[in-house]
Amino acid sequence: ERQQYMVGAERHYLAASLNLTETQVKV
Repeated sequence: ERQQYMVGAERHYLAASLNLTETQVKV
C-alpha cells in the first residue's frame, strides 16, 4: 500500500498536493 512510504511529512505533503482532507489521507 501507499502507507508504506507515506510517513509524516510525506503524508501531509500529499494531502496538500492532492487537496484532500487529512481523514482521507490517514487511512
